[in-house]
Amino acid sequence: MEVAKQAFTRYDADASLDDIARQAGVGPGTLYRHFPIRDALIEAVYRSEVEKMAAAARKLADELPALDALRAWMLLFVDHIAAKQIIAPALNSIVGGASKLYQGSRGLIQEAIESCGGWS
Repeated sequence: MEVAKQAFTRYDADASLDDIARQAGVGPGTLYRHFPIRDALIEAVYRSEVEKMAAAARKLADELPALDALRAWMLLFVDHIAAKQIIAPALNSIVGGASKLYQGSRGLIQEAIESCGGWS
C-alpha cells in the first residue's frame, strides 16, 4: 500500500501498476489478482490510510491523557488531509467519483472518535 500511495502521490492516477508491483516486490499478476482494476488499488490505498487514522485514535486514547491524545490525533488528521489533497487527482479518477469512498471513511473516523469517548 505504501508503494502505491507514493506512486499515486507522485504520478496521480497515471502511475504504472507494473512499476508499483515491481517496487513492492511482487509480480504484476499478484497485484492484478488483488486489485483487478486501477480504481480498486486507489480505493485500497485511501481506505488503508483512513483505517490507520482510526486505529491511531484508539491507540492514542489508550496511551495518553484525553487532551494530549486529541492533540496528537488532530496533528495526524491534518497530515491525512494534506496527503488526501496530494492524492486527490488519483481519487477523482475513480469511476463515479470518490464521494462514496469519502462517505465510508467519514464513518470510520467518526466511529474511532466515538469509541474514544469523544476524548472527553
